[in-house]
Amino acid sequence: MKIFCRMETGLGKTNIEDRLLVDSTILAGGVYVNELPLTVSPLVVAVADGVGGNNAGNMAAHMAVEGLVSFSVPVDLQETTLLQLINETN
Repeated sequence: MKIFCRMETGLGKTNIEDRLLVDSTILAGGVYVNELPLTVSPLVVAVADGVGGNNAGNMAAHMAVEGLVSFSVPVDLQETTLLQLINETN
């Protein structure tokens, strides 16, 4: 799987508030390019939009991906279980 992400400040903004989660690595800003072997399973990839301009958007985005990192994701994860985990993090 190839992963490419480019995070930049929005128009008129001074900070990048978005976060990217790749497996257990949280990225904040810049360009990320990686090719992961298909043997990496299960793999979590998530983007948290910091909603620039709102108070502490970067903190909210970081908390969201930190919550996902804390998941113990089973190989046979069911969609309903995933939705429950996401709702609990929210």
